[in-house]
Amino acid sequence: MANEPLNAKIGALQASRGALKATALGTLRTQERNYQIAEQGLQNTANAQGITVAQDVAKNKLTASGQAVTMRGQDLTAAGKAATNALTASGQQITSARDQANALYHNALLAQKQGKLGTAAKPMAPAQNSKFWGQVQKTLGLIQEAQGSIGKPNGAVAGTIRTTISAKFGFTDAVIETAYELLGYGSISASQAQILHGMGVRGGTYKGAPVKVTANYKPAAPTVGNAVKGALGTVGIG
Repeated sequence: MANEPLNAKIGALQASRGALKATALGTLRTQERNYQIAEQGLQNTANAQGITVAQDVAKNKLTASGQAVTMRGQDLTAAGKAATNALTASGQQITSARDQANALYHNALLAQKQGKLGTAAKPMAPAQNSKFWGQVQKTLGLIQEAQGSIGKPNGAVAGTIRTTISAKFGFTDAVIETAYELLGYGSISASQAQILHGMGVRGGTYKGAPVKVTANYKPAAPTVGNAVKGALGTVGIG
């Protein structure tokens, strides 16, 4: 009977042990969960920082790529300007050379009229001579094409054709006049031959045969037989 209070306490302690264990286990699990949450948060932060770093790297690469594209564009623009300037310079040189050749040609025409045309010049270099006759052949085709392009019996007028060929192709007046004479008469006049010879031009072929030289032409009224002559306008020099 004397031990009843003690036995009662022991029973109470034993009864409360299960509750204490459950409380301790719950506290431990809560702490473990909090740790997991904290660990996950740290991992998320690290991932976010990694993403930020990756984004920064990607942005830097895009910026560098954009700068490279810009520089490439600037290079292309500079190259384009350089090419344009080169073409302009080349065109100016061609125009200048054509104008100089035309000046010499018309001075020779004037000297011929005045009976002051000098002696024959030294022959052109073979390449230059071939270039001259090649331009004559090209001009023959251009004249015929222009004459049939307007829808008139005589096509485009000679003055318009001459101006267009000179401006578009840079051919000289000597080339164009030679082509007109060959197309209209099948030969060149003695006057034209004298001037070409004075320029150093030699040889030449027309329709597979050597270019012929005939007496100076006298303009005549067009007939059915010489309708081509009429289409050319006044052909010859003088």
